Amino acid sequence: MRISSQQIFDASVQSLQTNAADVMKYQTQIDSGQKYQNISDNVAATGLGMQLSFDAAQYTMLQSNQKLLTNNYNNLNNQLGSIYQAVAQLKQVVTQAVGVTDPNTLSTLAQKAASLRDTIKQLSDAQDASNRPIITPLTGSSQQIGSVEIEPGVFVPAGISLSEVLGRYTNSSGAPVNQDPSNGIVGNGTVSIASGTNAITGPAGSQFTAQFKAGDNLYVGGKFIGIVGSVVDDSHISLVGNYSGSSISGSPFTIVHSGAGTIAANTSSPAIVGSGTQFTSQFKVGYTVFSGGQLIGTVASISDDTHMTLTTNAAAAGVASITSGSGNYTIGNTVDVLAVANQIVSELSSNAAPTSQDSANIDAAASQVLAANTHAGLVVTQIQNSTTAVTAKLTNIQNAQSTATGTDIAQASADLSRSQTLLQAAQSIFAKMQTTNLFDKL
Repeated sequence: MRISSQQIFDASVQSLQTNAADVMKYQTQIDSGQKYQNISDNVAATGLGMQLSFDAAQYTMLQSNQKLLTNNYNNLNNQLGSIYQAVAQLKQVVTQAVGVTDPNTLSTLAQKAASLRDTIKQLSDAQDASNRPIITPLTGSSQQIGSVEIEPGVFVPAGISLSEVLGRYTNSSGAPVNQDPSNGIVGNGTVSIASGTNAITGPAGSQFTAQFKAGDNLYVGGKFIGIVGSVVDDSHISLVGNYSGSSISGSPFTIVHSGAGTIAANTSSPAIVGSGTQFTSQFKVGYTVFSGGQLIGTVASISDDTHMTLTTNAAAAGVASITSGSGNYTIGNTVDVLAVANQIVSELSSNAAPTSQDSANIDAAASQVLAANTHAGLVVTQIQNSTTAVTAKLTNIQNAQSTATGTDIAQASADLSRSQTLLQAAQSIFAKMQTTNLFDKL
């Protein structure tokens, strides 16, 4: 078999090109960390890698949401804790002042009460480092706290509203919250229901068992959805009767806890009579009563567990008489915390000791602030649980992504060393070919 100089030359050039390309490929794999540089290198693997990259980006975004919310809720919990301490101290002032007649003592307590009230105002209007209110102000009953996604399909409130904490809109000097039941407790997560059914579903981790009880009223976007018949588990509840409105999917919601028993109201009288009710533990003077979505009136006094009096007749609100046994009701229990504080300061400044009603009002104010703080704590727990789940999922995605398209550094390094050796050999042969031909062998 005869071999020409040109054949040997062509083989040397081809070896140079092949090994040079291999050296570049393996070096690029090591530098970039990616096994494939073009889709055509491996269509299936790169396609899977693109999907995994999208999933990783989504979970990275969720981690960013969790970190932002964790920081916001840490600030919020500190703020709510400080407000509660101030309200609790104001409650102690009221206790100390009950039965006191000495003007000097009352004046000293008035100054302390005024200082605590001003502290509550300052804490309520405080802003974070980005000049955003720590406690979210709402401008009216139609506005709601936004939701933030912390897991796929799992949402939590972006914050706690000033309305929920203080019972006021906009800021500490704003208008008192309208006592409409749709302004109830903002629920954790979202709800979905198909028209013509009674099954409410929520995403995993909705904590329905902690949020709802049978008889509660459910609202979405200020619209009454229905009365809770039973709580099945943390993500399923059933309504009393079917929902007849348009289907709802993944919407934030509010909860209005219903009162025990039923009520009867006469349009010609301010008297409310209950059956199986617990008025003394459920109501405070100033709370409002609703039935069938309509305002019945504002509580003026509570006689016992089954008798209380409104400030006006039920007819004044345009409500028909409610017969005993048919009056399911809800309670508007948002307390204007600063109005309560102002009343206490006013009385003490006038050398008047607080009344029993002042004591009841400050108790209700403290309970409201504590409830808001507890609500924030529930959200924090949900964020922490989601953080663990999202971190584990992102780790699995990144591992799968590395397996599908990532460079095996050990293998690529070995391939690079082998290709460099072959390239050096090819370069050596090619260099000799430049100075040698077959006639040198004759």
